[in-house]
Amino acid sequence: MSKQGLRFARENPHIVEAARSFILEFDSVPDPVVKVASLAEDENSQIAWVLLGSVIFQNLSFFQMASVLEALFNAFPNKKLWETPVPKASDIKAVVQKALKKESWALLDHAPGMFWSVGFFIRRHFPLNIWLTSRNEAEIWRDLGEIYFMGKKNIRPKVMSAIHRLKSNSPLGLGLTIREGKSKLPFPISMGSRRFMGFIGPGKEDDFANWTPEKKIIEVNDFYKILSPMAIDKAAHGLSFFLEPGEKDFLCREQIKSCEKCPLYSECSYGRP
Repeated sequence: MSKQGLRFARENPHIVEAARSFILEFDSVPDPVVKVASLAEDENSQIAWVLLGSVIFQNLSFFQMASVLEALFNAFPNKKLWETPVPKASDIKAVVQKALKKESWALLDHAPGMFWSVGFFIRRHFPLNIWLTSRNEAEIWRDLGEIYFMGKKNIRPKVMSAIHRLKSNSPLGLGLTIREGKSKLPFPISMGSRRFMGFIGPGKEDDFANWTPEKKIIEVNDFYKILSPMAIDKAAHGLSFFLEPGEKDFLCREQIKSCEKCPLYSECSYGRP
């Protein structure tokens, strides 16, 4: 366990308790990717749409992500994600652009490649439920590197997210069984968790932004354990909503209805009466 996190918890028990209460506010709020994937008709389709959602979830807010993925699902439902002939690039981009309305997305031109790559992966490893149960986390980690834009480096947040979405219980994930490898897979660092760590948590006084990626993964996951020792996934999930942009306001403000009712109100510089 991180000495820095433990020291912060010892010196700031009120923040730890407030963060725990904040996490509980989102205990039943579904992950945006899992929410859309759960609409799919069967287990293989649900796994497939989790993979697509995980790979395109970059430089998009939760609200934008949900809008884009749902639009793609409605346009190319269930098996259309991997069946041939594949959709035209122009059709995929048109769906994404319409979902984002006037918002820009730096990865728009890569969206067709991501879609096609996930489809190719599915055709190669189908049926996905058999593929999933025949491998441990390390092997799934390796396989998912085949997907365009899923990541190739040692720290692969999209792969981490995909695996946790597959194995976590509802509403955080699909609740599927995955064999663990020799080492436990850490949770990725959401933008909400980054904001919490840098604005309020252990990274506030230690310039969180300048920590190495390796240090961030270790420190954030250790703090998840402090906040929720028996269910680390709930801490990772709950903090992901912290100051996350929603449709009209921050998602945390939309969920809790009032900043003054938020457990973190007294510590949050964005809180308002």
